[in-house]
Amino acid sequence: MNIETTTLSNGIRLIHVRCKGDVAYCGVMVNVGTRDELQSENGMAHLTEHILFKGTEKRNYIQIINRIEDVGGEMNAYTTKEETTIYALFLKRYIERAMELIADMIFNYKFDESLLQKEKEVIADEIDSYTDDPSELILDDFEDELFAGHSLGRNTLGSKKILSKITADALKSFIGRCYTTDEMVFYSMGEFSFERVEKLAQKIFGIYPSTKRLFKRTAPINYEPKTLTKHKATSQVHLAFGNRAYNAYDDKRYPFFLLNNILGGGNMNSRLNMALREKHGLVYSVESMYTPYSDVGNWNVYLGTDSEDVELAMKLVHNEIEELKSKRLSGNKLQKLKAQWIAQMVIAGENRENWLMGVVKQFMNTGKVESKKEIESIVSAITENELQTVAEEILDEGKFTYLYYR
Repeated sequence: MNIETTTLSNGIRLIHVRCKGDVAYCGVMVNVGTRDELQSENGMAHLTEHILFKGTEKRNYIQIINRIEDVGGEMNAYTTKEETTIYALFLKRYIERAMELIADMIFNYKFDESLLQKEKEVIADEIDSYTDDPSELILDDFEDELFAGHSLGRNTLGSKKILSKITADALKSFIGRCYTTDEMVFYSMGEFSFERVEKLAQKIFGIYPSTKRLFKRTAPINYEPKTLTKHKATSQVHLAFGNRAYNAYDDKRYPFFLLNNILGGGNMNSRLNMALREKHGLVYSVESMYTPYSDVGNWNVYLGTDSEDVELAMKLVHNEIEELKSKRLSGNKLQKLKAQWIAQMVIAGENRENWLMGVVKQFMNTGKVESKKEIESIVSAITENELQTVAEEILDEGKFTYLYYR
């Protein structure tokens, strides 16, 4: 696949991935998420994603839905702590239709208080559904404690109390402050020439005025490890613990990604899964996760187990952590683990949609894209000393925050 980039006259960046096939993708990723909200706006980034589907100057919500659905395509969107994305999947001959619709939604949005109220109710139901799952909720609560006092800790969905107070004017103000052209990336993937995509993008997106963001993100600073227990009506004890970690541009992120995969990545032969589930049958699920943000990272372990097994489960977890910190991996073993992780990344990359989102996010934040070969080369060069260093720095139990649901 060939990747080409440019910048439109109004500052919107463009990235196109040319590949064969009848199906194509396009969308806009905006460098705005939950962390860009004021405290009184928690949930507004996610609400904005919803409300952009509710109408424009020339289309109502039904026409927006049908514009792509009528030709067999799909429209979707998502919001994270750091970005919001609106995108479409369609047959390649409808590229101009999809581009025009997305531009219309972002730049010509129109909604009234009645539509806003209905969407608040939809999200309130989403919040209720989410809070019913302790294995999901605890990870957000943990991140709130890890970044206490900072917007990165706030739940993406927001709270029903704050959402109920958001007005149409406040939402429009948020969009005006955050949806600036210098923080947008238009992307496409399909069997089109770069010249065609660039010409269409300039025609459809380039006509809107250039705008610039007037605020800068601030990184979380103070961190105090803590141990907390929240009382929940659950059949098991749920536990999340971890530490702050490397940001998305730190040179140590790849050694730590590898280390995390060895310890408790999604593979069944991770150390934590083998020790807690396969050997002792203490858990149904145990996993360690590393989420790097633009200026900080979140590393955590999640598990759920019966109350009488918590002590043993935690002893086994700490044994695995200590072994990674104290024992160097042999050359052959390390090569095998690298090969495993590289293969997992290649297989995951076969999902074009997920791969594309990762490429666009990297381009949005760094202005470049690392190829699969470049990443494989970086991973292959990771040394035992590098793994030892990141283990000692991040897997320091004296810096762990613990959160229990009992």
